Order: sequence, then structure tokens, then C-alpha cells
Amino acid sequence: MHVRRKAKSSFLAMAVPVFIFFYAVFVNTGKADLSESVLVPGISAGSVVLNSTVDSVLKAFSGEAYRKVLLRGPQGLFRQVFSLDMQFDIPFNEIYSFQERSLAVFCMDRYIRAVVVTNAKSVTSDGIHLNKGISLLIFTYGNSGLVVKKRDKHVLYCYPERGIAFFDDGGNDSIDMTAVFKLQARERTRDDSK
Repeated sequence: MHVRRKAKSSFLAMAVPVFIFFYAVFVNTGKADLSESVLVPGISAGSVVLNSTVDSVLKAFSGEAYRKVLLRGPQGLFRQVFSLDMQFDIPFNEIYSFQERSLAVFCMDRYIRAVVVTNAKSVTSDGIHLNKGISLLIFTYGNSGLVVKKRDKHVLYCYPERGIAFFDDGGNDSIDMTAVFKLQARERTRDDSK
């Protein structure tokens, strides 16, 4: 009798992730396919992998229109782009914007440092649909390591150690933009708590 319960519980443990996978595959994610909609904190946004060269992205998105901005010197993603005073930052000196894909790639010397996505139909690798709002995200990820910055009605919810940040432009519990990045040790200041 005891063996049957173990088998039944192990079946359920296996069935739940399989169900979640098939649910995610068959959910309508809009124009992009599922693999392009998955955000993996600290690793990738769709097929754009952090720390790879931008050449891999340009090759994968061959034929798609994009805008390129080259800067004279390094800038900080949070300080200069979003005007937020953070204890860490992601340096970049090139931006590649793919409007049809609703994403921008931030590079430092051709290496991808961050990806910013404005597609609310994205889903995290943890199975969290961004269109469900910031409350569900905080409930799932928790408060540990969470950095919150507010300016007027704009709110940033950042998990620097995970490598993901969420922007709520109206303070209305919606996720309007997401940044995926990998924070390197030298990009933290000594005042940083982590």
C-alpha cells in the first residue's frame, strides 16, 4: 500500500510540469512563437543570449529591419537610460532596436549585456505570464533581493541577482517593459548590499 502512494505522488510530480509545458506551448502568444517569448532571467530573452556577440542576433534576425546606435563612450542602462540611481549598472556602448520584435539589445564592445523587451505577451522561464501583472511576479519571486525605485507614477521592480527588472509605467500593476541582464561583480559598488 505504501509503494502505491509513492508511485502516485511521483506521477503527479511528473505530470504537473508536463501539463505546464503543454499549456505554454498551446497558449496563443501572439506574433512571436513561444521560444521567442520566453525570458530567462540572467541568461536570455527569446533567442537573444546574454554575453554572446550581437553578430549572432543580426544573423538570426537576418532581413529584419533594425536601428543601430553607436555611442562615443560607455553609458549605464539604469543611470543614463532610465535615470535611476542604482547601486549597480550595466554598461553599454551600442544599441540595436528591433521594433517588430519589441526588443532592444544593449551591447558593450559587441557583446550583449542586456535585452529590453516591451512585449507583454512574454513569459518567464518560471512560467509567469507578464500580462498577469507585477503583483503575481512579486508573489512568485518574493521580496528577497527585490529593489524598488519609484519616480512619479513610474516604478522599477528589479531583482539584480536574478538578472531581471520589470517596469510599470503607470503604477497600475502592469508590466510595460522588462530588462534581462547579468550583473557582473565589478558592476556592483561596495555600498551594494549583495
